[in-house]
Amino acid sequence: MADIPASPATAPTDPSRVPISQVEVLAETADVEHADTRSRVFLGLGGREFRLNAGGEALDRGATRRFVLGRDANVAEPGFNDPRVPRLTLGDALSQPAYVRVEPEGANPAWCLEQVEVRVNPGTATETTLDNPRLRETGEAGRLWLDLRYGLALHLTRVRSRLPGVSPHHPQYQEGTTMPDGDLNLTNGNKLIISWHNGGMLSPNDANDARHIAQAWNAKPKDHNGYNTWSFIDVGNGAYLIKNVNANRYLEPKRKDENKGEYEPLEYGHEVWLEKGQPANAKQHWYVRRYGNQYALLLVDQSPGSAVADDKLFAAGLRDPGNNDSWVQLFPYAYRASRMLWRIIDVP
Repeated sequence: MADIPASPATAPTDPSRVPISQVEVLAETADVEHADTRSRVFLGLGGREFRLNAGGEALDRGATRRFVLGRDANVAEPGFNDPRVPRLTLGDALSQPAYVRVEPEGANPAWCLEQVEVRVNPGTATETTLDNPRLRETGEAGRLWLDLRYGLALHLTRVRSRLPGVSPHHPQYQEGTTMPDGDLNLTNGNKLIISWHNGGMLSPNDANDARHIAQAWNAKPKDHNGYNTWSFIDVGNGAYLIKNVNANRYLEPKRKDENKGEYEPLEYGHEVWLEKGQPANAKQHWYVRRYGNQYALLLVDQSPGSAVADDKLFAAGLRDPGNNDSWVQLFPYAYRASRMLWRIIDVP
């Protein structure tokens, strides 16, 4: 089964020869009471620290913040928070502890961290990702509170890289891989698609026969009905159509017109709908990528089978992860958060 091709890459194999031009940090605050904070947050990387402050101190409940250091920086004081001054190499990043640290301040200093990922030289042949796999558990077991009362730092203990000899890297979705034959036969029978984040079953927003936004409906799998069962149709090149069994409609971005395969430009927040038929140029091809026992549903904003750039990958995820019944929207590849992961199981 074909995979989404990685970008062609030639790179030095010695990490000490690879300068760091950019560091991207994605930090997701848990969607639980008192999780948000105004405390100062720092990244430790390559033997020094960087202040993570982009557009204010707020790390809001349920939100994912993106911080960029170095090239195209979005942080405050970019010249002083630059991995190029003094110059750091990938070897520095790999040989020194990497961590996220909180310096508590304000009335609510504690921060509940859902996930954090650090990407060094993102989108290049030397892209290297650091995170902590313990934050990949479900619910409270996969969150960490940082505060003076509990501990101030989380070390990033897992490294994956495109650079040969460092570690395997799958550019599709962190650990994402094409689903191996025999792992889960998507085309054999109907499936339930269940959010890993809130347990909601992927469903139309309404039961009547009309185009609707998709939602993660909070119900137990044993209580399923035809409205939340799906079939996967293999269209080759590792891609699938995902069709709602009851509505006979396909999962795709919202169209401009119900009868035409025309869309507003795909971007963060574009709604995922159930649309009728297969008009020309319809964006209905999804790649299913495994991540542990969960899966990502990735839509490619170009012809399937061609080389895919990171900025052409979009994942279906929850708009409001704290709600029991969240609408579904597209997220850019880079966000990669638990709200974008799903369980796929046979209908009980």
